[in-house]
Amino acid sequence: MRVTTKFRYALRAAVELARAYGTGPVMVEKIATRQGISRKYLENLLTSMKSAGLVASVRGSKGGYVLAMPPDKVTPYDVAVAVEGEIAVVDCVSRPRSCDKKSTCPTRDLWIELTLQIRRTLNSMTLQDMVGRYNEKLERQALMYNI
Repeated sequence: MRVTTKFRYALRAAVELARAYGTGPVMVEKIATRQGISRKYLENLLTSMKSAGLVASVRGSKGGYVLAMPPDKVTPYDVAVAVEGEIAVVDCVSRPRSCDKKSTCPTRDLWIELTLQIRRTLNSMTLQDMVGRYNEKLERQALMYNI
């Protein structure tokens, strides 16, 4: 199983917005450059996150995007759902009616437990936690560069 590029990039963009929370909008170009994401792809991700209420756009020459709520209230799970939809390892977990074997399937319990574990993990951390870890990495990198 793999995490999609869509989710990985959206989460990186969300962390950038969380870092700037309270300081004003961040231009799409700045996020794209810092995170190595194409501007067009990033705009699509931000549109999905805006529709989900995670980010807001600010128009004008100094416009861009802002996180719509405090970073300590947003989890990676929120970002994943915004860009991917409901998180489940197989369709029968999120849409039980799609499977005619759900009551006798020998593997469904495993898929349910795995889905729950993934959701718990994605909800166990906030964007604020991720910002703290990211800032530590940037500080270590700066120290290594200066040595």
